[in-house]
Amino acid sequence: MNGGPGQPQVETWLTRDVPDWVGQHFRVVANRASWATIGYSAGGFVAAMATVLHPAQYGAGIVLGGYFRPEFGPFYEPFTSTSPLGRYYDLPRVAAHRRPPVSLWVETSHADPLSYTSSARFLHVTRAPTAVHAVVLQNAGHRDSVWTALLPSALRWLGSNVHGFHP
Repeated sequence: MNGGPGQPQVETWLTRDVPDWVGQHFRVVANRASWATIGYSAGGFVAAMATVLHPAQYGAGIVLGGYFRPEFGPFYEPFTSTSPLGRYYDLPRVAAHRRPPVSLWVETSHADPLSYTSSARFLHVTRAPTAVHAVVLQNAGHRDSVWTALLPSALRWLGSNVHGFHP
């Protein structure tokens, strides 16, 4: 997320500066159909956030055990959920109102206390043109072994469903 004035602008760095740098230094296709995000847990939130809030840059995202609202520790809460930033980063709210034209592959588990609630809300409100392939597991929890096992399926989905990633 971007910090306040004088603070690091990490969202801008990730969604604008990194793609610009990659485009200047590597031979890449510079359209959204050829750019995707991927992450698990907190990185899953980043993947979802970048894709949902920046659909002109990223056409797809893979979210493994990620969440769709910011999760802060007990001693750090830079903003509340009802503040302007809280509403900006509330991805179910964004998806319900803006309906970004992106594709997402989302994994969560009923036994995942970090990702399930916001993922379920996101899945409930999402409508076309936002496309979501959801893998909702019963008792998988929140751990690397779940995400590692699902990674081949997620990447096959990306290659089959997102034009810039077709084999």
